[in-house]
Amino acid sequence: MVLSHERPFPRPAIPLLLQCGVVFWLGCLLSWLLDYDVALSAGLSLVSLAFLFATYRISCNGRSGFRLLLAWALFFFLGATLMSVSINGLHHKREVLAGSDGAIFAVRILEDPTRGSFGYSVPALIVEPNSDFIRKQLYSYKVMLNYESGSFEYGDEFLAKVDISSIDEHYLDCFDKKGIVARCSVSDLRPVHSSQFGQLSELRLNFASSVSECLDFDTVNHDAVALIKALVVGNRQELFESDFYNQVKTVGLAHLVAVSGAHLVIVMGLISSCMRAIRLPRYLSVIIQLGFLFAYLIMVGLPVSCVRAAVMAGAGLLSFASHKRSYALSSLGAAIILLLVLDPSASTSVSFGLSALSTLGIVLFSPLLCSWIPDVGKRVKSYVAEPFVMTLSALLFTFPLSMSSFSQFAIISPISNIVAVPFVTVVCSVGVLSFLVLPIAPVFHLLIQITYFFAEALVRVIDALSSVPLVALPVDASIEWLTLLSVLICIVLWLAWPRAFPTRAIVSICVALLLCIMPMRMLDANSTSIVMLDVGQGDSFLVKSRGLTLLIDTGNNPRKLLAGLARHGVNRLDGVVISHADDDHCGCLADLRGVVPVDSVFVAKGLSSVGTDKVDDMLKDAERLSSTSGIRELAAGDMITIGSVCFKVISPEDLTDKGENDDSICLIATTDLNDDGMGEWRALFTGDAESEVLDSLNREGALEDIDILKVGHHGAKSALDEELMDVLKPEIALISVGERNRYGHPAANTVSLLESSDVEVFRTDLQGDVVCSLSQTSISIHTMK
Repeated sequence: MVLSHERPFPRPAIPLLLQCGVVFWLGCLLSWLLDYDVALSAGLSLVSLAFLFATYRISCNGRSGFRLLLAWALFFFLGATLMSVSINGLHHKREVLAGSDGAIFAVRILEDPTRGSFGYSVPALIVEPNSDFIRKQLYSYKVMLNYESGSFEYGDEFLAKVDISSIDEHYLDCFDKKGIVARCSVSDLRPVHSSQFGQLSELRLNFASSVSECLDFDTVNHDAVALIKALVVGNRQELFESDFYNQVKTVGLAHLVAVSGAHLVIVMGLISSCMRAIRLPRYLSVIIQLGFLFAYLIMVGLPVSCVRAAVMAGAGLLSFASHKRSYALSSLGAAIILLLVLDPSASTSVSFGLSALSTLGIVLFSPLLCSWIPDVGKRVKSYVAEPFVMTLSALLFTFPLSMSSFSQFAIISPISNIVAVPFVTVVCSVGVLSFLVLPIAPVFHLLIQITYFFAEALVRVIDALSSVPLVALPVDASIEWLTLLSVLICIVLWLAWPRAFPTRAIVSICVALLLCIMPMRMLDANSTSIVMLDVGQGDSFLVKSRGLTLLIDTGNNPRKLLAGLARHGVNRLDGVVISHADDDHCGCLADLRGVVPVDSVFVAKGLSSVGTDKVDDMLKDAERLSSTSGIRELAAGDMITIGSVCFKVISPEDLTDKGENDDSICLIATTDLNDDGMGEWRALFTGDAESEVLDSLNREGALEDIDILKVGHHGAKSALDEELMDVLKPEIALISVGERNRYGHPAANTVSLLESSDVEVFRTDLQGDVVCSLSQTSISIHTMK
């Protein structure tokens, strides 16, 4: 793959087929966004926006501009109509399936399961057993299978009794977006003769189990084994459940384990460079790469996301094989149309967007960017410059999706890609060979040992990179603004083409990007405030004073936590207090590493002796996160000072609940804004401690009149009682709770008790972030919703 040239590539023409593919995609997307029945109005709006451009083309090229406008309108209309028909068909299937509750279906698992707060979920395809081909096409249903225990793998096939659950209207759009007909659970599982698809899945499982058996379980690096399974056979469940995946995201390498178009193009590009180094003919190199691509698809079991990525990668390969980007761009346009015709719901898929946009960026801009690199030698250009350039080119179009999905910007991404791509290429290539020789045990063992060596080296490299402070920054920016920035950057590069090195343009792009990734909402560094972050069904509170910041709990939604920290200008934490080891209070500790430096992590004294799995996992995350003081234990009577705010620990004195809710760290915060030794305001933070614990503290005289109450256990029915309200007399109550959560939090009796006591109640499900700004004379409240 030759990207560098003595002269810059001329600015390419955008083929009509690619333009039609993008407009077709836009038609599908807008039809979904605008409730399907207003697609024609959206089409007219698009045509109006394109009119100025078309008018210019007409004046310059006569009839060609009119033809372009007509093609745009036609493909937009076709895309919008296709999505509308698809969604209406989905709603019809939903009605039909509702009448089949409890029936026996043939079930096929479509992806690797993901674990959430309430168990596991996995997309599955269900169809009536013994259906003919036409009926299978018309009455196959994509459902979301939910279960709390058991084990399903991608490709599993079985017969089962399927119990259908209705979808809450609040989540209906989300399920429509994914093409999901219903939620369901299964019982009475029965084996079934595997189809060819199922047989591929069995091969994947055999490979995964053979890898585990080939390596010494006691001494092996389990992250390396999970990485091999993810890269070689697409089994990413172990990787996604590990802390190592947080490091992968932090250094900007998530696309390499997601089997995206960028992943395959970059890996195949390095394979092409190796082929060129041994001077293989171009046609033979292309055949080998296509063979690798096909073998890789077979190995991962032909999941839809990987097939899409392979199609996009094939378009990129065509560009570099033919040296004619118009072929690749036209092929990319045709691939977009074909894939959306087969599955219109893919238009809203992040994986589809990443595959298509990354391939477009690589094909379109990599020659220009590579021409700006000085002459550093052929080998350096092939093995360092080209992967770096392809990564940057892919980022031009994909950073809006990646930044909005993860709420972080990986500054080190180009460098980490340069380092990681050779390792990934070896792991994938040797892994493919080991898969093919699986029946030949000695050869398989040798190849797996080689694969493991490079996988373990990559794990160590990623661990080292992620430990560097500020390798990523938290970001809170809407995808609309990020997309606009991406478009503006591409326009600047387009206008600069083919200048040798447009310094002003590059500086402008860097400044714009820095402004975008800087926190969108800055708070006065000298002010004092208590912020309840909206992290869904979890707890996370910021206390800021005189440039210092303390985080109390992290919640378990990393995207929401990082976005919240960015909104409030937090790029460093002086401390993190973990009230207890429940996932909804400490689940994001590992996600802070490398993104937000943390000086100390505070936990309850004696927690290390509890010995439960979740406590041990939390302590391990805390040990890796804290940068200076490490883990600090707190017990009743201990003090923490953050600026003008002093925190006194009032509980627990001793652990009595094995680190569960009753052992939550409870803090009374007192402000001294004018340093006169007289506190102006008091706040009580209770974790998940309920009225039984607080009543005990009250009897000991530990409670007093306060101004702000963080209501315990998300406002559960036992959070408070009248006696506590008489003692605490809060003016403001803060309840961190997820919208429409399954627990029914906050309980009606708790909210009623607060309101009857003339307490002003604020909830994250209704008001989003809640900022309590403290001055010497008043508390002002600002909400984000």
